Amino acid sequence: MAQAVGATAEDLTRAGRQDAADALEEITPEPAEPAGAYAPPVDAVYEIMAALPPEAQEEVIRRLAREKPAAARLPERHERHAG
Repeated sequence: MAQAVGATAEDLTRAGRQDAADALEEITPEPAEPAGAYAPPVDAVYEIMAALPPEAQEEVIRRLAREKPAAARLPERHERHAG
């Protein structure tokens, strides 16, 4: 109910409903990581790839491109030109 009306755990605590505040905190998802932050599995894969010799890195990328072509492409960046 608190979520439906936009009440926060702090609001509930101030209203004397610590039990409801605790329950709300339990069901409220953690805030998302900021844009550009990567999850630990991505960091782990990066560390493994970075430790490989260049030839092995290329082989991993070739295999990824073969199995998951969209995943192997870098996103297009739209560059702005003055003029």
